Amino acid sequence: MRIKLILVLILAAFMCVSCVTRSPEFTLVKNASPLATIIVPQNATTNELHAASELSAYMEKISGAKLSITNESPSVSRYPIYVGNTRAFAREQIAIPRAELSGEGFVIAAGGRGLFLAGSNDQCTLFAAYDFLETLGCRFYFPGEQGEVIPRRETIRIPALNIAEKPAMIAREFWLLGYKVRPVYENEKLIGFTAPVVPSIANAQLQSQLVDWATKNKMGGARLYAAHNWTRIVLPTKIFFQSHPEYYSLVKGRRNDYQLCSSHPDVIRYYIEAANLFFDQHPGYLTFSLTPNDGPLTCECDNCRALDDPARAGDHGRRLAIFVNTVARDVRKKHPDKFLAYLATYTDDLRSPPADVEMEKNVMPWVVNEPRYVKEWAAKGVPPSFYIWVYDPITSGFPFNDNLHGIPEIVRAAHSGGAISLCEEADHSPLNYPTLYLSMKLGWDGKLDLDSARRAFFSEFFGPAAREMEGFWKGTGEVKDVPDLDRWGQPLAAARKRVGEEQPYAARIEQVQNIFDITRLYFQLANLAQVALESGLQKDREKFRDAYNALIGLLSSDTGRLLPNQGKLLAKLNYTFGVLAGAKPKYSHLQNTEDFLWGDFDYKVDGYMRAMEAVSPKNILVRSSQLGLAANSEGGIEWEFRAPDGATFRRAKAALMAILPSNDNAEVAFEISTDGGKSWRTAHKSARPESPIDFTPFMAGAKAFLLRVSAANKTDTPWYFLEDLRIELSTN
Repeated sequence: MRIKLILVLILAAFMCVSCVTRSPEFTLVKNASPLATIIVPQNATTNELHAASELSAYMEKISGAKLSITNESPSVSRYPIYVGNTRAFAREQIAIPRAELSGEGFVIAAGGRGLFLAGSNDQCTLFAAYDFLETLGCRFYFPGEQGEVIPRRETIRIPALNIAEKPAMIAREFWLLGYKVRPVYENEKLIGFTAPVVPSIANAQLQSQLVDWATKNKMGGARLYAAHNWTRIVLPTKIFFQSHPEYYSLVKGRRNDYQLCSSHPDVIRYYIEAANLFFDQHPGYLTFSLTPNDGPLTCECDNCRALDDPARAGDHGRRLAIFVNTVARDVRKKHPDKFLAYLATYTDDLRSPPADVEMEKNVMPWVVNEPRYVKEWAAKGVPPSFYIWVYDPITSGFPFNDNLHGIPEIVRAAHSGGAISLCEEADHSPLNYPTLYLSMKLGWDGKLDLDSARRAFFSEFFGPAAREMEGFWKGTGEVKDVPDLDRWGQPLAAARKRVGEEQPYAARIEQVQNIFDITRLYFQLANLAQVALESGLQKDREKFRDAYNALIGLLSSDTGRLLPNQGKLLAKLNYTFGVLAGAKPKYSHLQNTEDFLWGDFDYKVDGYMRAMEAVSPKNILVRSSQLGLAANSEGGIEWEFRAPDGATFRRAKAALMAILPSNDNAEVAFEISTDGGKSWRTAHKSARPESPIDFTPFMAGAKAFLLRVSAANKTDTPWYFLEDLRIELSTN
């Protein structure tokens, strides 16, 4: 009897242990019927409402059940999903981890009292919602709906959850470049023809998709500013060079207006004032940039040269570090919680940190492309950021990057070395999305298992063709000519054959196939051009022309419109057309700060514009030495056009294709002056000037006119883009 009692007690104890250790589950949806309700705070923010809306939308995509969204109230009839800063979440007293400097973090907690999704700020609450959807199997591999992987099941159960996360990198962003079609000139004469321009609606759609894609993969973080900032925004040559040439670089005995003399006390004073003003007017930013213009530091004055390390010939990192330190010490008095950022490692004369200069604690150096330098800067006791340039397609003309595996590995190495933020400068070709996706994931989780993540990408996104598509991407680095393209395309052809018409895999592979076709035709054109140049035969020129027109058709397709560098492709081919015609084109490709308009006129233009907003005390901060733009609360830019040979203008029109970051937050005005700027007439004023604007009524009898374009920016960003302004002119 005693033995039996003991067995009973043991069995009872075992059953109790089983009850304790069994993980509870909570049912959100059963048989396509909702059993949960999404609850938001009474005064929910835009991001909290968006998080709730996205959660409801994707739960419906998964199960077919639509979860209702309601404001928080005392009574809850269904299992509650609390989104954001609700009173119920406050009662739970759940600690949210916070990253240093950015303060980011979120929690996902599921228990008997409900599911809680909350962040340290409302943006992180949105991250929590997307992260929870990932626990259910959702993936956001490409921009847009076609890039999503959504599981399908009619019942959704979740276990008890206790997820608390903060990002590996305090800032995670990419700058996706996009060059548009432009013609080529010789002595201001248009050569050949005008290529088509990407419709603005395609840009707007793509921009929206890219922002959404980045948000779903938890990009964002602290607001950092580290762009080139010498003589363009601060101390522009238009204002200061003639009156104070000593502010600028001394090169071979003469002052050069491209870089500054960073040892000059007035230059240092101006930058202190500029940084303080920037932080006063933009408190949301963590950094202000002290980065020189793109290129080596060139000042050869005795004071600057005395600051260089004699043991490092040609290395100007020490003088730049001293300049940054000097500004940082003064700015810290007024803004002790802010940082002075600069690209400290990016040119041949800026590499390792100076051995004998201790950096101020409010300095944030940025290391470009080389993870090994991150460790050296981290050893100096300052928080280095990592900036990776991966825009080889822009310089090569190829519509893809040639290294799927290398870039994420470089990002991971930078994080391991101590980098605290990530900025990736790339292009948005669909052939580069795997690289960008993995980089985004590493920005949040620096310890991500890259091999597993890469395998999951291809397996989940391309299904039965995963092996072939991964082989296709691995082959990008081997492509040098058409025969290489044929070998590269073999796994792509095999992938298409394997999936047949099975969706969504067939549509995803077709998108890649379209980019491949454009790439192949581009290579063929390059070969045809070479043949035509060598033979000089009209028939070979005609073959090149016919193939070029075929490429125009592909670039005008839905997929082609989204290529970032189609203008680069065509500009190179335009150059070839000019050579075939016997001309010597003046410009063969686009530059970041140059854009060339078409028409028979002299032009002066800076077409890829950045303008600081509302940060200009006494014209210290202005935009563009070439154009004479005085930055103010509106921002603006000005061109002067003169008719050749004294002719008068017969027709002129303009269209502003896109305004970033938001069309809805900028009002653009086009003004005309025919008397040298003494008086102005408004030709057009609109929030979205997407259609051509006719300036003809304002130009009767004029031999020259000024066109002024200004944008009243209503956002809190300190700079904005006026992208793709194009002017068409013709004369009598």
